[in-house]
Amino acid sequence: SFSLVDPQRHKLLCYLCTDKDAKRMGMKVQCAHKKCAKAFHVTCAAARNLRIDLDDGEPLIFCDAHAISTKSPAKPAAASNKRRRKS
Repeated sequence: SFSLVDPQRHKLLCYLCTDKDAKRMGMKVQCAHKKCAKAFHVTCAAARNLRIDLDDGEPLIFCDAHAISTKSPAKPAAASNKRRRKS
């Protein structure tokens, strides 16, 4: 339901839209790469053939700057019991 969407999401602007009014309309998602804040419509991302991955059935969509990145997307930090080796 759209009532569950954070109202702040409505303020995001689609960086892919060329029309000033279209940038503000509809729901946007943000790039799945770590701290990237670029927002876009899913339909705009699909039209531009941006990278879309699935992680446990959840879609992860990346902006054009991070579409070729090999770094992992934002995820909750998992506790690790392994110690890092000193170089």
